[in-house]
Parts: sequence; structure tokens; C-alpha cells
Amino acid sequence: MDTMELYPGAGRYRPVIDSETGMPIFRVNGVNDSDVTKATPPDSRGMAISGWRDWQVGQKFDYKLNGKFRFEVSGNYFKKDRYDFATSMMDDNPMSGIMPSSDPWKYESYEGYNAKFLLEHSPNIRHKVYVSYMRDEYFRYQEQLGVGLTPKQRHTYNIPRLLWTYKVNNSHRLTSGIELINERLRFDLNGDPAGYNDVKSITTAGIYVPAEIKSGPTLSFVVGLRGDWSDKFGWRATPRASAKYNFGDFALRANYSYGYRFASIKELYM
Repeated sequence: MDTMELYPGAGRYRPVIDSETGMPIFRVNGVNDSDVTKATPPDSRGMAISGWRDWQVGQKFDYKLNGKFRFEVSGNYFKKDRYDFATSMMDDNPMSGIMPSSDPWKYESYEGYNAKFLLEHSPNIRHKVYVSYMRDEYFRYQEQLGVGLTPKQRHTYNIPRLLWTYKVNNSHRLTSGIELINERLRFDLNGDPAGYNDVKSITTAGIYVPAEIKSGPTLSFVVGLRGDWSDKFGWRATPRASAKYNFGDFALRANYSYGYRFASIKELYM
């Protein structure tokens, strides 16, 4: 599909529309054909195949200033367009009664990006400090020919982290860290634009202190404690411990852990 025209008022590239059928016309290898990307009739599972187009780009920069500082900056962006030309399985289209010869052309777009910054500092051979920040954002839109673009979902993460490792000696290492996650969600699942403007938010934080201990070449331990806090559910502590014993070509391991997961923002509101 290599010939597209700019649909007035949309601000995006759209196919030419056949005036008689109301269906898109694409130019493929120099030949015009109506609806060359087809949505097939649903099969026994009620599934259909729609046309789609993907874009994706990413870049990472890693710079070591000297033996003590390292910087890392990375980012990714993706966009997926999904086209629905015939029997629609997407949201109801108010244009269906206006163009009785066929269902009007519909378009759904998913896009998102993430960006990350990391600073690693090694003041000496025993200590390492990592400071990072990540932002991740996801969008979903729907457009109907002659109606315009409707935002359906916007999901945003902001995640700063601080991690410190201390190597006591060749047998003992301590790691501790803290992270904060702020999550925001807008969504419109019922066709009500006011619902999209009702922003939902959750903030969680985690603190963890695991320690690795080696008692000679045959016995080693890992013990740790993590505390998680949520502005919706409060505090929860989760301990973890493991031991490993090596003998010859074999290893015997014992583990204990207690887990807990907060409900996600989508589980609470969607």
C-alpha cells in the first residue's frame, strides 16, 4: 500500500475513498485495487483478520566517562495501525447508517514509547551506585471516517530507582535499593469521552535489602527482605532466604520465600 492521500482535517495519511462503495482504494505496485487488505469473514472462533501497519525505532547510547562514571540513555518508539474495512469487530460506528452500501472505513492506532536514563558510579572497587529513571507511555486511538480521532486509552509509568551494592570481600556482598512507581491511566471503554478525562492514579514504592554470604567453597546463603508500599493498600513485607550446598558434581538447594502482589491499576478500574 504505497499511495495515500491526506484526508482533510485528520492530520494523518488516509487512503482514497471510492465514491460508489465507500471503501478505500490503495495503489499496490502501480495497480489500483479496492480494499486490497481485506478483513475475512469470522471463522468458527469468531475471529477476523484486519489490515495492519507497524513502525518501530529504538536507540541506545552508552558512554563511560572514566573508571568511576558511566552513562546510559536509551529510548524506543512503536506505532501500530489496524484497519477494519468490512464486518467490524471493533467499537460501534455511528457512520454505519449513513453509508448503507458498506460499513465505513475504520482505523485504530496503538503507539507508545519508553525512555531511560542510567548513571552508574563506582567510587572504589567495593561500592557501586546506580541511579535510573524510566518513563513509559502507551496510547490507543480510534478514528472513524468523517467522525474524527477518539482517544481510548493512555497509560503512563514514571519509575525512578536507586541501587547500591557493597562487596565486603570475595565471599560477602550486600545490595540495597529503593524504587518509586507512579502509574496513571485514562480509558474510555464505553464510548463516553468524559470517562477518558477521569484520570486514575496509583503510586507504589519498594525497599529491598538482600545479602549474599559464602561460607567456604561448598556452602552459600542468600537472605533478603523487601518492603512494598501502595497508596491504595499500605505496607507489605516479603522475606526470602535460600541455602545451597555443593558436593562433587551435585548441588543441594533449599528455598523459602513469601510473596505478595498489589492489584494493578487496570485490575482496579478496568
